Amino acid sequence: MKMSWFNKSKDFITPTEEVRESVNASVKGLLDGDTLVSKGMRKHLKFILFLVCLAMLYIYNNYRAENLYITKRQLEKDVKMFRFKSATYSSELMKISKQSEVKERIEEAGLELQESKVPPVKLYK
Repeated sequence: MKMSWFNKSKDFITPTEEVRESVNASVKGLLDGDTLVSKGMRKHLKFILFLVCLAMLYIYNNYRAENLYITKRQLEKDVKMFRFKSATYSSELMKISKQSEVKERIEEAGLELQESKVPPVKLYK
């Protein structure tokens, strides 16, 4: 038997083959559950749970902020609408409370009221 250096098992693996093997091994270990129960993973379990809790808090915070923003926009629209209504009611009230308008309404209602001929007097104490 002739021995050749090239027929022996490969001692050198190209970097792409090494990456391919490590990815295959990590995916296989993750699916099998070997990665999750290894000593290294158990050692860092508290930190991983902390990161998961932070991620959940971040998601909740973003969701809450979006809801608050939507509520704020709706309330701003409502305030704007109520300002317009307030201005409308105020102008209608000013129109109704004019002396000439009051006189017309009294005549339309057929009430037997008359306009005072004596001007109002201020009372001082």
